[in-house]
Amino acid sequence: MNYLSKGLTPELLRKISAEVAFIDQEYSVIASGQIRDEIFNLLEKIGTLILYPFDEENLWGIYVSKDDKNYFILNSAITLEKRIFAGAHELAHSLDIAKVKFEVVTANLMTEYVNHEEFGQKLEKADIIANRFAAELLVGKRQLKAKFDELPKEYDCLTKAVLLSDMFLVPYKTIVKRFIEVGIVEDKNIIKLLFEATSQDIAVIVERFECCRRNFEVTKEKRLGGYVNKALTLYENELSTYSELKHRLDLLNIDTDDYQIFDDSYDNYKYLQYAAENPDLEDDFDD
Repeated sequence: MNYLSKGLTPELLRKISAEVAFIDQEYSVIASGQIRDEIFNLLEKIGTLILYPFDEENLWGIYVSKDDKNYFILNSAITLEKRIFAGAHELAHSLDIAKVKFEVVTANLMTEYVNHEEFGQKLEKADIIANRFAAELLVGKRQLKAKFDELPKEYDCLTKAVLLSDMFLVPYKTIVKRFIEVGIVEDKNIIKLLFEATSQDIAVIVERFECCRRNFEVTKEKRLGGYVNKALTLYENELSTYSELKHRLDLLNIDTDDYQIFDDSYDNYKYLQYAAENPDLEDDFDD
């Protein structure tokens, strides 16, 4: 089994590393070499980030490029470690090295670096590049080696991999792949053991060291790229009607009442005339 990324030439690997270095220098978000959930702030700087708890577990995200603008949509109903990797994967698709116009990001596109129980399937070249970019961005070579060396020498590689997935806030398999890519682990027997580790094997270590709690956290948060504010601003500036505002907010299960905005579309004169003709209505209103 070839555990290294398929189809990546030395030239492509250099381009990926150069792109990671450029992002580091341009946005200054990974000075520590452990970007973790800062990936979301980075995506907001590069485009519009939308977080939403979709019911479909296999939907990890959506990337859209339109009119030279980038839209990153991530499912907040999946674990944080998966969302972080999906975000970094999507970021690669906004760059020349793996540019696409549109992609629905599903689990199988990132199996190489995410699901330790499968070895992946045939992927398009852009996704192979995006996976490697995400791995290098989230788990820097120098930082990984430094953190690996800081761990007690008596810990086995499986334990170290789990603990490092906690430190870098990425899936366990991402750490294992990086072990191989940066030359930390070269013994084929150890590599085989790491890839064949079961969820239960990992869970035992997680429980013992009380780690990876944030990795498996599901927030279901909503971050809508300023959508709510834009909808309200349009209404407040009389550029949209109440019904249009209500329709926009209904998409997010938000009630206009939350913002003290009520339907003003009825005719006051007709209402008062109707009330005069129906005295019982006034009593109901007073109640």
